Amino acid sequence: PSRRRSGRRPRSVRRVVADSFLSPGGDYSAVAEFCGVKASAGPGFADANVGFVRCVDSAANAVRTKCGPIDYETGLTLRVKRATGAAVAPFRVAAITAVVAADGSALDVATFEADGHVVERVDGSEVPACTITYASGWPAAAVPVDLTSAGFELARHLWRLTLGNTRTGEPPGQWLWPRQALSLAEPYFLAPLGFA
Repeated sequence: PSRRRSGRRPRSVRRVVADSFLSPGGDYSAVAEFCGVKASAGPGFADANVGFVRCVDSAANAVRTKCGPIDYETGLTLRVKRATGAAVAPFRVAAITAVVAADGSALDVATFEADGHVVERVDGSEVPACTITYASGWPAAAVPVDLTSAGFELARHLWRLTLGNTRTGEPPGQWLWPRQALSLAEPYFLAPLGFA
């Protein structure tokens, strides 16, 4: 099933994940094994391990924030306000599904092509004022191993911080990405947008 998301990056909006590249179909067993948490597949695991599930979901959200959609998401939109040589989407464009000109007429999707974040016309002409609907991310079987590994590392890091805070009674503080997770995910970081 696809998820619809706006092309803009939300600020301080926490997504409930439950079915992500780290927990496909709600199955947390692989990441639990990696983190050393006793796990059994199935819905009972999430109910019995709320703190761990929260750490895994936070890790999935953190990777999405830095790298854009990991799970294949459809219905993302890019509004091009005026004609331009190339339009730049906030997320990598996996597929362009529709293009609607500013006057409301549908344009032929086949006349547009995407390379990473950049959308151009196949013939080199300008991209007109329009709304481009696109998909981003990867199908479950095609998610890059490095991104999954980065998510696992980050989940383990968050889980260990949670355990440490539980033992000491200290409230959770700010956390940073562990170096290994950063190096795995870095090739997929979103390009900075806006003025330099």
